Amino acid sequence: RRAGTEAVHQIAAIGAAAEFVRDFSAMETVRRLRDKLENEILKKIPNSCINGTSDGEKRLPNTSNISFPNLNGEAILAKLNDSGVCVSTGSACNAETHTASVVLQAMNIPYSDAMGAIRFSLGRFNTEAEVNFVLEILPKIIAELKAMSP
Repeated sequence: RRAGTEAVHQIAAIGAAAEFVRDFSAMETVRRLRDKLENEILKKIPNSCINGTSDGEKRLPNTSNISFPNLNGEAILAKLNDSGVCVSTGSACNAETHTASVVLQAMNIPYSDAMGAIRFSLGRFNTEAEVNFVLEILPKIIAELKAMSP
């Protein structure tokens, strides 16, 4: 410890951050967007499947991992990225790896499903319009990639 003036601006900032984190209503909005994204993808894209428990209450409200069997997740990612949509094919620490997620493999997800898995991460600043945009373009992307597959 040392003597001196307290950093009041930093104390105020940590207080504001604590209030920001305590606002759980934002997570309910995120959960609603996640559920809409998942439900509509499952309706619009045959054979797509959610990786993890089907009980959305037992999963993170901001994350969806969805498989598009027999497709390449990297190709889906590239086409979504070209459309301005940010997704990933695995965890951030393995973003440069082009193999099936070891987590999905440990969950006994078939390799062909794991290779076509995309992770959607939502946050408090995402909007329903953004989810609707994904729901508009993703079925077209999947259909295009399926048409190119042997």
